[in-house]
Amino acid sequence: MRARLKYIVNVTLPVMSYRNPVPVSLARLCMIWMGLFLLLVKNDVRAQLQANIYMQLGSGVAGSDLSLGSTSFSYYYPFSYWGGSMYSVNNVFYPNPGYLIFYQNNQSMLPGLSAGVIYPVTQAGVTDNAFVGPYITYKNSSNTVTFTARWIYVMPTPVKINEGYWPSGSVCANQQFSLRSDYNPALIQDAYADVKAIFEYRYSDGNWTPFDSVNYLDLPVIPVNKFPALATQKKSIQFRYRIRARYATAVYYSAYSPETGFKEFLPAPPKLAAASVAHTDACYGEANGTISVPDGAVTGGFTQKRWILRRGNVTDPCNPSIPNSNCGNLVDWSEDLEPMSQGFSITGLSADTYTLWVVNPGDDAGNCFTPIVITIKQLDQLAISQTSLQNVSCYNGSDGAIGVSASGGNTSGPYYFTLLSGTTIVRARQAGTGNTMSWQGLPAGTYTARMENGSCAGKSEINITITQPPQILGVASFTPPTCVSPGNGSAMATGSVPAGFTKPPFIFKLYKEGIQIDQSAAITGDTYSFTNLAGGNYKIEIINADYPLCQGWSQSATLATLNPLDLQLTGRDSVSCFGGSDGRLQLSATGGTNLYSYTLGTTTNTTGLFTGLTAGTYTIKLKNQDATCNDEITKSFDVFQRSALGVVLQKTDITCNNADNGILKAVVSGGSGSYKYGWQQLKNGVWTTNSIWFNTDQQIEALQPGTYRVVITDDKASGCTVTSSQVVLDNPTAVQITNVSIREAVCLADGAGMTMTGTGGDGNYTYTWSLDGTN
Repeated sequence: MRARLKYIVNVTLPVMSYRNPVPVSLARLCMIWMGLFLLLVKNDVRAQLQANIYMQLGSGVAGSDLSLGSTSFSYYYPFSYWGGSMYSVNNVFYPNPGYLIFYQNNQSMLPGLSAGVIYPVTQAGVTDNAFVGPYITYKNSSNTVTFTARWIYVMPTPVKINEGYWPSGSVCANQQFSLRSDYNPALIQDAYADVKAIFEYRYSDGNWTPFDSVNYLDLPVIPVNKFPALATQKKSIQFRYRIRARYATAVYYSAYSPETGFKEFLPAPPKLAAASVAHTDACYGEANGTISVPDGAVTGGFTQKRWILRRGNVTDPCNPSIPNSNCGNLVDWSEDLEPMSQGFSITGLSADTYTLWVVNPGDDAGNCFTPIVITIKQLDQLAISQTSLQNVSCYNGSDGAIGVSASGGNTSGPYYFTLLSGTTIVRARQAGTGNTMSWQGLPAGTYTARMENGSCAGKSEINITITQPPQILGVASFTPPTCVSPGNGSAMATGSVPAGFTKPPFIFKLYKEGIQIDQSAAITGDTYSFTNLAGGNYKIEIINADYPLCQGWSQSATLATLNPLDLQLTGRDSVSCFGGSDGRLQLSATGGTNLYSYTLGTTTNTTGLFTGLTAGTYTIKLKNQDATCNDEITKSFDVFQRSALGVVLQKTDITCNNADNGILKAVVSGGSGSYKYGWQQLKNGVWTTNSIWFNTDQQIEALQPGTYRVVITDDKASGCTVTSSQVVLDNPTAVQITNVSIREAVCLADGAGMTMTGTGGDGNYTYTWSLDGTN
């Protein structure tokens, strides 16, 4: 075995995936054994593969050969995923595959192997066991050495688990660590054997307990999933493993690997369902981000928990309750223990990256934590923009409209909008439709549209101006008509716009009694007149021709309505004396413009007074003084005369001789009916008056005998007189009894009678008698 031997080994190995022999020339022994290993573990023994293996045993190096006996070969090279490697015997390195090569009368190439590690047969039974391949003769490259070999499975004592792969210090029960053993044979899985590593653990105060069986020797472990006590306890645990080969008829175990030292494991931290953790981003320039953990999102072995929020993506532990801790990046923490399942919220966060730790309660539970990195983004700055604008269609109207949209902030939260004019709120704060808002029914002006976000304290504003057509200004003058027919009134208007605006074309409209009666075309000038207007209530309107449906400027006025001419008799004097010519007509007029001309015959005046008229019927013509008018009216009026004055005297004669009891009465006719009486008596050939007679006396009395007359004057027509005929009052003769005759009584009862006859006087006598001269 230790003699120098240079040879070529041609080995027939079991393989299923290769159907043709493939020659392999290797420069390194590690690669040789890797190829052998892969072929062995992958294939059924009944398949064959021819491989050419060139080896040199002994010390020294020849050419590119690799010497197994050289002490300078002091490193190992891992063969494969299953952990195959080299191992050393007496400072000579040998391959450590999962099989064994025998040569020349069943002598093992690898010294130091006992029958206890050769399976499924003993070393003595390798010659006839079904699991042992046939001997095959191999030669070296110069064909000078013949070497005969065959193979069989081996199961050496496992190599100790390599603690060098473990993290230093205590291990959190939720932290993955590796149970890895190097320099071991491959764990073969084929049609004959199921070879696995059986791992066991033991608490410092407990017994060995199997916990996993795998077909590889690099076992990743999450402690809390394998070791139940770690849910709430700190434990020290050691590990070992052994190889189990399961055949159809028997199960074989290798010796146990050397035990590891004890490793301290801390209880697993609470589990946090990261998908249930919600957060809201911070508004621009604000620290109002939030993190919310709902009830039930945190689970763990303990009934209580703690949590810590630190700025940045941090994994180094800190305890904020310890003075001078390394929690300089600490943002917030639970000051007291909280129930494990109880949710919590963290507010007032600025935009940044944070690590949320959920930790078991108390120092005895260790400082294991569940970190979740949460990024609080900064929301975009609030911004409002105009999306639509409708200017007012008519001056002083209120059909303007503004549309705006919001962006930035929390787009899932409501946006609120307010419309102001200066500091006056035009439309109160209200939620928009999503991120948009529109306002209608607005008059012209400059508005401030303000937007706020339901989540952010800031606001954004934009000034928007709604314009309107220019105000139409104007002046108008109205001239009333002076004629009834034809109407000759007029209305004139001049339009303008305020300074700074371009004058549009104008349309002038005229209304009478509220009904439009005339309209101009659109004109570029600024003045227009309407003529031939009769009296009435008028309105003149100036319209912006570019906005013909809008109300313009207007002014109303009333043109005096001329009534038709009419002629009235306001004074008339009849001819004072019958047949005279002092009659008078006084006329007045109404209607028109109160400026008239009156015509009687060939006489025309403006006063309506006509005098010196004889009795008769007169036709008067009335006209408007304006010669352009056609107004004219004629009427007839009568001038009367009184009937001729006449007077008749009625007398009552004197009743007694030389008595003064005559009476005269004047009966007057004609004239005005108002008379003056001038009584006269003819004395000595001269008509004289008496002071006791007044001109109002229609009758005079106590007249003495004489000749009388009366001159009648019409009291209302001076110079109109008439003189009555003369009347004589005679002086009666004296009364005398000229005859008295007595008639004697026949019977005493009848009495006597007497007859008297008188003369003189007026002939009307009263007779009296007396028996005694007195009665």
